[in-house]
This record gives sequence, C-alpha cells and structure tokens, in this order.
Amino acid sequence: MWENFMKKVVFAAAAAMAALGLAPAANAAVVDPIDLSGGKVTDAFTGEVAGAGDFVDTFDFFLDTPSALTSSSITSILTTLKGAGDIDFTKVSFNGTILFDIYNNQFGGVDLATVAGVWLGAGAHTLVVEGTAFGAASYGGNINVSPVPEPATWAMMVAGIAAVGMTMRRRARNVRVAFS
Repeated sequence: MWENFMKKVVFAAAAAMAALGLAPAANAAVVDPIDLSGGKVTDAFTGEVAGAGDFVDTFDFFLDTPSALTSSSITSILTTLKGAGDIDFTKVSFNGTILFDIYNNQFGGVDLATVAGVWLGAGAHTLVVEGTAFGAASYGGNINVSPVPEPATWAMMVAGIAAVGMTMRRRARNVRVAFS
C-alpha cells in the first residue's frame, strides 16, 4: 500500500514538473545593468524580444552623484510593418514615472522614445521599457547624464572669480595725459 502511494506521489510530481515546463515564459526581463558609475556620463543598452507579444524589459543603473539626465533615447528600426522586427513602444518610465515622449511610426521606419532634462539623485534607478513586438525584434538605446558639481567645486569656482576680481581692482593704473 505504501508503494502505491509513493508511486502516485512521484507520478504527480513528475506531471507537475512537466506542466511547469510547458508554461509560456513571461516577457519580463531584467536586462544587464546600465553602467553609469565612476563618473561615466553615457552608456548604451539593447533589448531583444524573442517572439510576438507584449514585453516588459527592466534596466537598472546606479549613479554615484546626483545628475541631470541630459538625454535618453530608445529606438527600433522596423524591417516589415507589423511583421517580424517591428516594435511599438507603449510605455517607457524612469523609477515608475512616465517621462518619455513616444513616437510610433505607423508607416514604417523608426519608432522612438525620448526624454531630456530630468533630475536624478544619487543611488539606484530603474528604466522600464514596455511595448508590443510583432515577431522577433530588438531595440537599442542610450542614456546620457551630466553630474552636478559638488558644493566644494562651486566654492572653489567662486573663490577663483573673487581672486581675479580683487587682482583687477588693486592693479595700479598709470594714466598719462600728453598735450602736444
């Protein structure tokens, strides 16, 4: 009796494992992190979609210092309208906030998502790209940041300007007037 019970348990476990193997893979992927550490101000990234359907890709990056996001763009160049290689972006967000302007070209060409002029504090950040692929496709993007100077840098700049101003003010002026 114990043997029959164990056979049923093993068979049920094998059936469950086989059923899990048949489940479709989710298209949510955490892609390699974007490297903006150590003062690096630009990096490129790519995303690939295996087949037709909706996808969500997450890109993580870390900033050593507070920075201004000067520009970021994500592009997909389609080869066949609504066919393999075509991606329509539906939402692109930073840290859960939708900041991107999305331009999906309905007649072929380039699909584009862009953003600029966003303040990003130091620390971890997340870029999420969502869209619909009409077959196996890929897209690429870049992100550019401009580190904000630290207070010590600002203080040194102001002190330098003040020193130049004092030097110009204290310079002796020799004025000669000559009448012929």
